[in-house]
Amino acid sequence: MFNAETGEVLHRVPTPYYLRLRRREFARVMGAGIDIRYGKRLVNIDTTSGPGVTATFEDGTQHTATILVGAEGAHSFVREYLLGPDRGKVLRSPIVMAVVLSKLPIEKARELREKHHRVCSLFHPSGVMMWMGVHDAYGKGDNLAEVEYIFLCSWRQTGPIDLPDSRSIIRAIKRRAQAFAAPFGGVAAAIDEGRKAWANYLPYWPTTGWEGHPARGKVTLAGDAAHPMTPHRGQGLNNAILDCDQFVKQVEAMPERSAAALRDAVERYEAEMVGRGNEAVLSSLENSLMVHDWDRLMRSHIVTVGVAKQKVGDEKKGADESAGGGETARGPEGLET
Repeated sequence: MFNAETGEVLHRVPTPYYLRLRRREFARVMGAGIDIRYGKRLVNIDTTSGPGVTATFEDGTQHTATILVGAEGAHSFVREYLLGPDRGKVLRSPIVMAVVLSKLPIEKARELREKHHRVCSLFHPSGVMMWMGVHDAYGKGDNLAEVEYIFLCSWRQTGPIDLPDSRSIIRAIKRRAQAFAAPFGGVAAAIDEGRKAWANYLPYWPTTGWEGHPARGKVTLAGDAAHPMTPHRGQGLNNAILDCDQFVKQVEAMPERSAAALRDAVERYEAEMVGRGNEAVLSSLENSLMVHDWDRLMRSHIVTVGVAKQKVGDEKKGADESAGGGETARGPEGLET
């Protein structure tokens, strides 16, 4: 963690088991042996015409199974089916995030690596946060010119985002980084303006249950569909993995293979997931607001105390007061891509 204005280290976050996962490669490895069909858009769910659940897709195809798990991301059709378009709709945080992948000139890549070999989290008193890190160095060896880097820049905003194309987004990132100390300002200035970039308000949705829905036990949620959260705390993937673990454990614990036993297993899974997801979403939002408020950040546990000295019992207190304790403290280095 660096003070972007001065370049000084705010805190070195210990991450002995830190991993960066390329989403596409991760999906390829995890999907080995699974019949994954891409390009599908869900348009209808039917749980009344038979003992199972039938999903109808935009291309007219249908698939029937004993259970449907909606894990299709923050803008989930399944979530809105379970909760309705109003209760299930994502909310808009006041944080805008811009993202771009780019290679760097060798001298800039070397300067960044000298600060940290994987990732640098930068916080500026103006309220700008930037994350610079290695995105893909696989098979590149010491050839820094071929390493792909990811840049995430976020700030508080109100009103429309007037960034109509990738070049304007990248220039907005560079403009905010002009106030950064060396070498970070120069690294940001070297981002390739010909790359594709994205910018939008960060969405979130505090997880809530759907008790009483007639499809409960046949339709459920997992991952970002269940608990879309802002990324600064770095807990999205962690919670998705926990969803998978808890769901499988409950299904494996079924005393028999019956619709009633499956419903009970799904309800047990949801009882744990909903509370955990709600806490994770709200803590992540609090963390995102905190890292764009310099005074609050300077009072946070991660800056004033550090991670190693934070007691487990103080984790909730730290999250409430400063979004800086426990898992929260790992947020700046745990961003997902």
